[in-house]
This record gives sequence, structure tokens and C-alpha cells, in this order.
Amino acid sequence: MHRRSIHPTMRVCQEWGSLLLNDKTQVVCESQECTEWLADFFSKTGFMPQAQNTVVRAFGMGTGAWAL
Repeated sequence: MHRRSIHPTMRVCQEWGSLLLNDKTQVVCESQECTEWLADFFSKTGFMPQAQNTVVRAFGMGTGAWAL
């Protein structure tokens, strides 16, 4: 029996996730106070790694969402 793997497809999805959301990604607002609050919130909650996983899933499955 020969099994086919989806690993090459998963690699493409992971590459898109790392291209869109990496260490250089910044979320900014018009207000510097708001930007600092968002940066603090994202670092405390570990949002960026989870966001990257959501992007990978969205590319792989066709849909994805964030819920607060």
C-alpha cells in the first residue's frame, strides 16, 4: 500500500504563515499610546505565535478566524 503525504502542502502553508507574521511584523495605531498598549497586550498573551498558526490553518483549510 502506498500512502500519499500532505507534508509538502503543509510546508507551503507554514511558509506563508512565517512570511506574513514574523518578528518584523508590527501593529500600529495613530496614537502612540494605543500602539504601546497593543504591543504589551500581544507580548503578554502570546498573540503572534497563535496568529501565525491561524494563518497557517487558513491557508491549509481555506478559512480561519481570531476570537477575543
